[in-house]
Amino acid sequence: MHRRNRSKGFTVLELLVAVSIVGVLAGLAIQNFSLYRKRAYEAVAESLLGDTKKALEIGRTDINDRDAEQWYFAWSNVAGPVRDPRGHDFLPGLMNPRDTQLSAWYMPPCDNGEWGEWCALEGATIRHCKAQKFYSWMKLRDGTETTVEFELPFPC
Repeated sequence: MHRRNRSKGFTVLELLVAVSIVGVLAGLAIQNFSLYRKRAYEAVAESLLGDTKKALEIGRTDINDRDAEQWYFAWSNVAGPVRDPRGHDFLPGLMNPRDTQLSAWYMPPCDNGEWGEWCALEGATIRHCKAQKFYSWMKLRDGTETTVEFELPFPC
């Protein structure tokens, strides 16, 4: 009897099955990875909105000490400190992360009623480019707060 000499190795069929299994698993992993990454970007934007609220709350006394009749507004679309148009730190200690546009404002208290319920308004907007989300928060004179969140149809 002749024995067939079989070489050590894999057949083409075995290799095709292994490669296809690895391909399916990689496809699932990549899809989940992008979802987790988007959720992380959203968490960064939500955290920045919370930090901005706290910084406005803490900084309000400093703003009132500087100039009680002055509006304050800051906008930043670059990583780093949030500055007002004059170049001063609007909210010291608050850093704007990459891929995020942040604006924050404060309107001083007024008792003459010319602004109505919009008097003593503060707020912030956060637009995270990679998460494609927009967050807006406002606080009115009577303490009423509102937060709005929506998806952006396109990245920045």
